[in-house]
This record gives sequence, C-alpha cells and structure tokens, in this order.
Amino acid sequence: MMTSASVLSRERLNATVLSIVFGLTGTATVLPGVALPLLLKRWSLHDSQAAMMFLLLFVGSSCGALLARGVLQRALLAGTVLFVVASSSLAMVHSISPLPFFALYGLSLGLMMTSISLIRSRQALHLSRTMNFMNLLWSGGAVACPALLAVCLRYVDMGVFFRGLALCILLLTMSAVLLGRWRGRRDNERASHHDDHGRVALPLAFAIVTALTTGVESAVGSWLSTYVQRLQQSLAVGGIAIFVFWGGLLLGRAVHSTPIVSRWKNIFSVRVGFLLTALASVGLVLFSAKPLLLLCAAMIGFGIGPVYPILLSIAVRRYRGNYVFLCGGIGASLLPWLTGTLSGKASSLRVGMLVPMVASIVMLLFSRYVMDEEKAQTL
Repeated sequence: MMTSASVLSRERLNATVLSIVFGLTGTATVLPGVALPLLLKRWSLHDSQAAMMFLLLFVGSSCGALLARGVLQRALLAGTVLFVVASSSLAMVHSISPLPFFALYGLSLGLMMTSISLIRSRQALHLSRTMNFMNLLWSGGAVACPALLAVCLRYVDMGVFFRGLALCILLLTMSAVLLGRWRGRRDNERASHHDDHGRVALPLAFAIVTALTTGVESAVGSWLSTYVQRLQQSLAVGGIAIFVFWGGLLLGRAVHSTPIVSRWKNIFSVRVGFLLTALASVGLVLFSAKPLLLLCAAMIGFGIGPVYPILLSIAVRRYRGNYVFLCGGIGASLLPWLTGTLSGKASSLRVGMLVPMVASIVMLLFSRYVMDEEKAQTL
C-alpha cells in the first residue's frame, strides 16, 4: 500500500513529466512554420498550397481538441501514437502530397495539448498560475525550435528532427501515463460530476477574441520566417525573426508570471497586450528595414504572449466544455490559411500579412466586451 508521501511524490513526478511533454508540443507546433522555407522547397509548394497545409494542420488540431474527452490519459496516449505516425510519415514522404499527414499531425497535437491542459487544470491548486506556467513552458519549446532545428541541420536532415522529437514525446508520455494510471479512474469520476457544475456557455465575444488571439499568433508564427526571408533575401535573417518572435512571446509570458505583474488586473494586461500587437502588426506590414522588422516581431510576441493563458484560465474556470480549445483551433486554422491564400492570389506575402494585421485590430476592438464581462464577474 502506498504511503501519502509516495503518493505525493508520484503526483509531482507525473505533473513534471506532463509539463515537459507540453513544452515539447510547443516545439512540434511551431516546427512547420520554422521549417516552412525548407518545406516549400522540398515539396515544390506555392504559398496557396502552404496555406492549405496550415489549414489542415490546425483544423486537425481543432478536431483533436474536441476529441479530448473521457479518460484523458487514453486521449493523451492516442494523440502521442498518432503524432509518431504523422512525424515518421512526414520524415519519409518525398514524392506524394504531404497534406494528409499534416492533418494527422495537427490532430495528434490537438489531442495531446488539450488532454494535458485539462489534466493539469484538475491537478492545479492555483489554476491561473498553472495555466500561465504551462503556456510559459509551451513558449519555451517554441523558442527552442529554431535553434534546435538549425543545430540538427548541420549534421542530419530535417526528417531526423521530426523522428527524434516524436520519439522523445512518446517515451515521456508513456512514463506520464504509467505514473498517473493508478489515479485515472478517480480523476475521471470526479471530473464527470464537477466539470460543468455552475458553468455557463461560452459567450460569442469571448469565442471571437480567443479565435483571433490564437489566429494572429499562428499566422505570424507560421509565415514570419518566410516573409522576412523574402524581404531581406536571407534565410538567416528569417530564422532570427522567428526566434525573436517566439522569444518575445516567451518573455511576455515570463514577465506576466512574476509576482509584481501577476497582481495586475487581467483587464489591463489583455488590453495592453492587444494594443502592442496591433501597433506592431501594422509596422510589420509597413516597414522593410531589418531592425524595424525584428522590433515589430518582438513586440507582437511580447504583446500577445500572456493573452491566451489569461483567456484560457478564465474559460477553464467559468465556461463549459472544451469549446475554448475549439475556438482557439478555429482561429489558428483560418488565419494562416487566409494569409497564404491572399498571398498566393496577390503574388505578395506582404499583402497576405494584412490578414493578421486586420485581425489584431479587430481583436483590440472586441476586447472590451470580454473584459467588461470579466470585470462584472469579479465584482
């Protein structure tokens, strides 16, 4: 029979492993955007075809978010197995269309990220702090992706990176599932009684802002490297730009998690974040000089970084079901696709980047409705 100390130790170890896996899903999520110039060359894709790739990737992720129900450990394990299959296929495929495998890749990530988020939300003593910490780890994985890929490409090809990442996630997930297996039924029974108790439906304004937040983040993260590379005619500068963007996002979440800043009202943090994102998105379209492009990339990341964790902590606490994850997936699906589609039709990625710019402005206008509701709920 397990003692209380060993039970607590096992719970902490389970939470630690899950957190590491969540960080690695950040690396996996941004990998297609970071490697986009190489992917375009490998499969001879145009911008409109790449847009379809991102659409399938994030539609798959949305479907995965909806399927993350029931015994969450099983959903997590299923997502991991699918991720291994998708990553291995993308590593080997050369002569046939990669689009179905990107859909499977997105589905697996949606299952994994949503399952881990819900598991950790049930384990958390301080929900807002835990959600921000999890998204901070996700951002850390995203920031590490460009550097890890660059180091990998010095010695091996991109396929090895896909397979190696999948293997790490598989081993860690199996460890987490084994550590949490003894308590899965108890958690599931408790969740079935309390998950939706006292909660209300997700408001439309909140859903729109959530979708736009993840959409702007995904559109910029997916296309920034290619956009800057074309403006500057340098693959290295494109890599620096995406690193600066994800670094700014990581810094924004890290700053927001500090004791001083975390005492601020969520209303203030979200509005300042939206304002910074809107201004920098306009600058990203208007400017062509390298220092200004890098500054705008950093400002977008820093501004939008803490917003989704704040929205997620509100939604998990107050609103029913997985719909907030679905809204996030819809935004992350549509905006990168619209960016690439517009770029293909206009033969200009600068024109395509108008999509996240306009979305960031709309997001700023809609934010007052969400924050007014949050303010009313906390009175």
